[in-house]
Amino acid sequence: MTIAIRQIHKHFVGEVSGLDLRQPLTKEEAREIESAMDRYAVLVFHEVSIPRQSRGL
Repeated sequence: MTIAIRQIHKHFVGEVSGLDLRQPLTKEEAREIESAMDRYAVLVFHEVSIPRQSRGL
């Protein structure tokens, strides 16, 4: 799936779509997210499912 990051505020907010956080990020995806954090400071992720992981407690 291709990540899309679009500016949603004229100064500092980007919206991320096309990302499945249930799967490990590829190196390319991680670079894109990191670059977007540097550019926008705030990223919005809509409808993202993050799996609950066992902590062994």
